[in-house]
Amino acid sequence: MFKPWQTLLFFSVIFIFFLSLSLLPLPSQLSIGSIHIRIPKIPIKQTKHAENRTAEIIIHNLTKTENNIKENNKDSARLTIRDTIVPVSISIEFAENLQLFFDALQNQPYIHVLHYGDSQIEGDRITNYLRQQFQKIIPSCGEGLIIPFKVNQISQAIDITTEGNWQRYTVNNSKNKKLNHNNFGPLLQFVRYAPLYNDSSGNDSVIFEASLIARKNKELGAMCQEFKKVKLIYGNLNKPVLVQLYADNDFIEMKSLNPTITIQTTTFDIHKKAEKITLEFTGKDSPDLYAISFEDDHGIYFDNISLRGNSGTDFSKIPCNQLSSSGILLNVKLIMYQFGINVAPSNLNDYTFYENWVYYQLQHLKRCFPQASILVVGISDMSMNTDSGLVSIPSITKIRNAQKQAAKRANCAFWDTYEAMGGAHSMASWVKAGLASKDYTHFSFAGAQKISKLLFHALYNELVRYKQSKSYVNS
Repeated sequence: MFKPWQTLLFFSVIFIFFLSLSLLPLPSQLSIGSIHIRIPKIPIKQTKHAENRTAEIIIHNLTKTENNIKENNKDSARLTIRDTIVPVSISIEFAENLQLFFDALQNQPYIHVLHYGDSQIEGDRITNYLRQQFQKIIPSCGEGLIIPFKVNQISQAIDITTEGNWQRYTVNNSKNKKLNHNNFGPLLQFVRYAPLYNDSSGNDSVIFEASLIARKNKELGAMCQEFKKVKLIYGNLNKPVLVQLYADNDFIEMKSLNPTITIQTTTFDIHKKAEKITLEFTGKDSPDLYAISFEDDHGIYFDNISLRGNSGTDFSKIPCNQLSSSGILLNVKLIMYQFGINVAPSNLNDYTFYENWVYYQLQHLKRCFPQASILVVGISDMSMNTDSGLVSIPSITKIRNAQKQAAKRANCAFWDTYEAMGGAHSMASWVKAGLASKDYTHFSFAGAQKISKLLFHALYNELVRYKQSKSYVNS
């Protein structure tokens, strides 16, 4: 019988052997008679990649392109948009479907944009830059909606620290077996600090206390992190709860959250600049807290809603009446749908089933948010290691085509991230430039700013065209 240290030594030798093979210039499979041995490849060590001059030119030009809007006085009503089209490599397709959003930009002082995505947008990536630029168009400050919970140890636009027994429930996690509803709110998740009311015998006799401490995340480089309002979005509350708000250490206001089944909001006004906001909850129950929104008196808020591991097929699980209510309360005028990297490893020949999945989700969102435009942001490039070097995963273009066709069928706009990056094998160039991580899948924060810049210019051009068409009609 082997001793533990001998077993460990054996497996260590095996690991080092295969690691060494993976670094040698060997084919991905060796054959010895009828025995076939697959040689693992480690992409992060691979420096050779297929040439993509287009991607390199795009990356170079990104450092030179200037925004077509300039900083506006925050006290003025609205930015006057320059009637100049910015050169972009990839424009938005089916852009006529953005009219509801553009109408709102011209006429409404308070707008939310729900930016749904997978881990590609974690940590406020991509959303951050769009928020900054559009808050020049409707002069305002504030990060908008966040989930008040530290998810996967990833920073949000506002950093949250919790005190108390806070638990997070998402539309696709195992804790949902305890739930008797699918009301997960506009972020497809909620948090609470007391046991689920239908699952606890102690709620009527126990007083629960919990706190949330919010601090501005200056590392994300937001241009404006001042806000004047803190808005709670909540529901499913059986007993009254008192909430006290402190700005730094100063008491500001106390409010009572009354029992409700449906989604509600309550707003605290902040009358001072503060580095820290504390919310203290006390009561015999906890609301399902869907989000906290950090806002100005008016403005536009791009809400970063990252759903790691999600393929964008869970929206139809949420009752439409709840999503619709949140859309009205928040005046949602644009939904951005950015998924796909969790589908790519499947590497199938046909993605018609995925097109139909996406189409069904988009149709559900259109029913629930009839007042909003929808923009499908296509899958980005991803690399895999082969005997000839790093190349695009074969499924990328098939998934992109499925997303584009689903957007067209559902009367949604579409932007092609893959082509905007430079097309085939472009991810390797982005990694080489320090704009993506060495998993050859995710943008770095700097890379996310770059791709977001391309998307913003594409959106801005369509806004200019919209304004020009309106001027022509009215002339």
